[in-house]
Amino acid sequence: MEHFEVDITLHPNLVDLLWSTHRQRIDDYHKHTVGEDYTNLDILILDSNEALDTLANKFPVRPTRMSLMYVAPNAVIVPHVDGKDYGRNTAVVFPLVQVGKCFAPTTLYKVENDSHSHLDYDNAYAFSTQVMHGVENNENERLALQLWFEEDCDTLKNLMDLRISR
Repeated sequence: MEHFEVDITLHPNLVDLLWSTHRQRIDDYHKHTVGEDYTNLDILILDSNEALDTLANKFPVRPTRMSLMYVAPNAVIVPHVDGKDYGRNTAVVFPLVQVGKCFAPTTLYKVENDSHSHLDYDNAYAFSTQVMHGVENNENERLALQLWFEEDCDTLKNLMDLRISR
């Protein structure tokens, strides 16, 4: 399994708080590079707080990290596969959209048959970071809350399904 929808919705107050955090801490973001090349992805690792802990507790396993992921308007994150050393085999993405539907989808690339899928979910979704993926952003700022999981996508989905069935 390469991706699945996550049936968890962020409260609008949390979305507003995360945008506020983004604006206040813009200088604290890590400009992600591969080698010496900037990837057009800025990452802010978030400290634990009550709202994020409440969200993390909705999952059957604890995320290894929680972060804000920022992509500037019209920027492109080139297709890549995450390194295993990040502790991020699966990412759960919460698009932080304040008005309308303006969140550019994550694209998964299938090298073996030269096809791709746009993960254009209306809400949160999980995807395997061990599959070639990237983003072609639109004219809007793209901000997402991401929860990082060591578990692969199949395992996380199975654990979540088990939790729901109980």
